[in-house]
Amino acid sequence: MIATFPSLKIDIEKYPAIKKHLLSFGIKRLEQTGKEYKVNDETIKARKKTTNKWFETQDSISYWDDFSKQKILWAETMRIRKENVERFPRFSYTTKPFYADKTCFIAVGKDLKYILAFLNSTIGRYQFSQTVSMMDNGGYLMQKIYVEQIKIYELDEKIKIQLVKLVDSLLEIANDKLAEDLENQIDIVIFKAFGIETHEQKYLKEILSKPLERG
Repeated sequence: MIATFPSLKIDIEKYPAIKKHLLSFGIKRLEQTGKEYKVNDETIKARKKTTNKWFETQDSISYWDDFSKQKILWAETMRIRKENVERFPRFSYTTKPFYADKTCFIAVGKDLKYILAFLNSTIGRYQFSQTVSMMDNGGYLMQKIYVEQIKIYELDEKIKIQLVKLVDSLLEIANDKLAEDLENQIDIVIFKAFGIETHEQKYLKEILSKPLERG
């Protein structure tokens, strides 16, 4: 099956061989009118009604180029053993072209490394523990409706630069111990920015160290 994105504004007349191939299945099957037809005593139902052309997808897919940009990625379903919830959930980052399917989400835009630091911090994880849908077998459903509720605070520019440098260092290493140290430094920076005291830090970490449950 061949289909094109409406957002690409492709002229099918420039591709006569593809047009001929598609039309061999019958225009009534391909058009986006929602109508029903009788063809050789068979009921043929067109695709649901949209303003798109017969050779195009029903979704405009105007976001298609986002997959080529730098992005934050996360799985829709994040499962983890109930007895090992440290530093959960996790978000990833890449600058490479990457096409995610419907079980994985991406976020593009500005200040992505700063956002990544915040999401993977203790404060970010605590928000998720209180917001997203929780699964009985140990994990979160990180769907859009829940993730959109997470508050990303606009901190001082100097602090943002400091966090981005720490994230850059994290992205360049593969040593687990060094990564843990850098993640702890990110936590310290964010705790200090919010004025979170030592006993409050301890409380948040204790909450996140327990098996996944919501009181």
